[in-house]
Amino acid sequence: MITDWLTSIGTIGAVVIAIVLALWGEQIRLFGSRAHFEVLFERKPPDCQLIGYQAGTAWATTFLLNGAAVRFRVDKSGISAATNVEVRILRTWQADERGAFQQDRDFLPANLKWTESDTITTRVIHPGLPKHCEFMQALQPSDGEKLTFFFQTAGTRDEVRTGVNPYIKGPGRYRIEIGVSSDDMRPLRKMFEVDFTGEWSDDPEAMFGKELVVSLL
Repeated sequence: MITDWLTSIGTIGAVVIAIVLALWGEQIRLFGSRAHFEVLFERKPPDCQLIGYQAGTAWATTFLLNGAAVRFRVDKSGISAATNVEVRILRTWQADERGAFQQDRDFLPANLKWTESDTITTRVIHPGLPKHCEFMQALQPSDGEKLTFFFQTAGTRDEVRTGVNPYIKGPGRYRIEIGVSSDDMRPLRKMFEVDFTGEWSDDPEAMFGKELVVSLL
């Protein structure tokens, strides 16, 4: 009798555990995982570099533009790899005349591209082997043109109104929130601040130390 009773309890317990795992197994696994993403950034190469950018025309001719590229690295802790990792710009803000940051309501969240890739998803990131993600770029303007920087997002980003493109920024102070996610890791949110004068310098230290200053908060 006691044996049958214990067997019944064990069977019921096994069924309950199976149901819980079926319904909330992924959440339980993520909650118990100590592995996490990490965003790394330094204001020096290769995170910040002056580069030659090859551009094309409708007549199939190419020419070289000078550009300022900003990237950051995504790493993870633990012992297993993260799969299908994406990075997305979630929100942006710009400081007003009083220095208070105002959110850009026109900005639609957009995925960034991985370095040396046109895709928004990288198949795997191994622990201790971070991958670079393209963040923003400024192209040296022609005489009389205004210097801007633009986010390295996937796809075409059009104006929302005449002369207003949320993905191209002029001089000012900005904050940019990014999110890192994957199939099997807790999402991570990080904030960058950008102080942009709108001026160009051929000296990398001056360009990234004075004209286009990016900080990971």
